[in-house]
Amino acid sequence: MIRFRRIPWAWLGVALGCCARAKPRTVPATDSEPGPGPSSQLATSALAPSAAVSQNALTVERGRSRVIRFAWRPPGGAENEYDMRDPADQHQLLLLRGVAPEGGKYPVVIGLHGQPRRGQAPRSYAFAPAVILVSETAVSKGATPFVLALPVFRYRGTNWPAFDLAAFRIKLGALLEAEHIQATEYYVFGHSGAAGCGGDGMNRAHRISPAAVGFFDTCIGPGWAAEVRALRAAQIPTLVIHSVETAGFNPRPAQEYMANFDFGHAYA
Repeated sequence: MIRFRRIPWAWLGVALGCCARAKPRTVPATDSEPGPGPSSQLATSALAPSAAVSQNALTVERGRSRVIRFAWRPPGGAENEYDMRDPADQHQLLLLRGVAPEGGKYPVVIGLHGQPRRGQAPRSYAFAPAVILVSETAVSKGATPFVLALPVFRYRGTNWPAFDLAAFRIKLGALLEAEHIQATEYYVFGHSGAAGCGGDGMNRAHRISPAAVGFFDTCIGPGWAAEVRALRAAQIPTLVIHSVETAGFNPRPAQEYMANFDFGHAYA
């Protein structure tokens, strides 16, 4: 049974917002990260090492959210697929408005972007700015404050190569501990190539025992099907919304995006 009372509306808003606003694979690469508006642009002059986090993490101010950028690659992950020498291309951990500077317990939402173009730099992905905008808006309107984690990878032919959510959660735990913050629970959602198209990504989300998981227009491949069954067996609330993405469906339709595609038999 899906227990909706356990799922904060802000989590659903973030997930739906990412689908409505972001299609990473079709966004042209740019020289700087796009942002939702002048008031929340990252100020490069504010980039400075934080004494509260590890040396490979940078803390900056983004409006009323505090952003921790950090370099990390999963065990077995290749350097070129997780190249994060430039802070603009690193993972992001956002302490949203209402999260105390030091101390406190908050839910953590992990959002995984879809498949970018080959060679595209993470700074130009559309996913993060869209999700951040929705998150900041939700909290400003009274949603429960939460921590937002946005990992990235570079596409070299595989989606989320060797990515391990369990190892990533350990890294997040260390960063949060440095900020004297405790995670009350974890939520995971993803879009497009975040699941089902091969690779890892959300295909093993159940390993971190999340409070809820959301699949939004993700590929419908073997990894997705196996993970949905694993989540169901673990009685983890799961929300699946598909609209046009048919990639990864077996047998694969001739068209990758079909507005009139019948997804019904995929859920059997």
